[in-house]
Amino acid sequence: SIKGFGSRAACSTEININCDEGQAFQDIKHAVVLLTIDTDTETFVCTGTIVNNTKCDQTPFILTAAHCICNEEAANNTVIYFNYENKSCSTTSGVTNYNSMTGATIAATAPKKKYTDRSGRSSSKEYPTMDFTLLRLKKSIPEDYQPYYAGLSISETDNLSSVAVIHHPQGDTKKISISRNQPYQDSYPAEDNNVHYNNFCHWHISRWNVGTTEGGSSGCAMLNTKKQVIRILSGGYADCKNPVNDFFEMISKAWNSSSNPANQLKSP
Repeated sequence: SIKGFGSRAACSTEININCDEGQAFQDIKHAVVLLTIDTDTETFVCTGTIVNNTKCDQTPFILTAAHCICNEEAANNTVIYFNYENKSCSTTSGVTNYNSMTGATIAATAPKKKYTDRSGRSSSKEYPTMDFTLLRLKKSIPEDYQPYYAGLSISETDNLSSVAVIHHPQGDTKKISISRNQPYQDSYPAEDNNVHYNNFCHWHISRWNVGTTEGGSSGCAMLNTKKQVIRILSGGYADCKNPVNDFFEMISKAWNSSSNPANQLKSP
């Protein structure tokens, strides 16, 4: 089944960011944050990435998925955790001195529309047509948090011989997953009745060669070989026993997805 949000420890097949597999990512790991989102009905976890803007002025932007956060109430009630990782490769090595901040506003998020089912009936609520949200923290990120401002790329074909994600599966400490299988453009699975994304605005990872994703990994960024952010994890079928078939929202589609600046990544 399609993965949901996390609520337990990650499985043993996950790879800590401070293992050998993560040594090439010791700079950009500081861009990855754990998000806990508190709503009226539940508290859940996702992953986000600190990203730079075209001005490179260190505005405190966090990129995540719209299915994690898509309204101001959720953004305001989000806690952002920095540097939540094991000190070494071992899961028993203890956690580094992590930091946190509370509250954000929405700088941009996916446009929404009412969905019409196959019988022609229109939904009573609006659904995001894509899966991205750009948050702006209410305060600058302190330098002693060691923030790393990741760059974005809207290229669809370059530097994809190996892709990686750094994430917080099940809200656990920071992990890394790597795929050496060329991703390809696809539509998000239609069987997930809770989402109605536009067709062919996702990229499909057929298999993870290192690690996997789980609930709580949602919103994490796919990195190309230049360690640029190129996609955002919406969900999929990968789990600890079978690390296959994940779907990532395309940054290029989110970049200018709407004529409304509030619904495009490029405007903030």
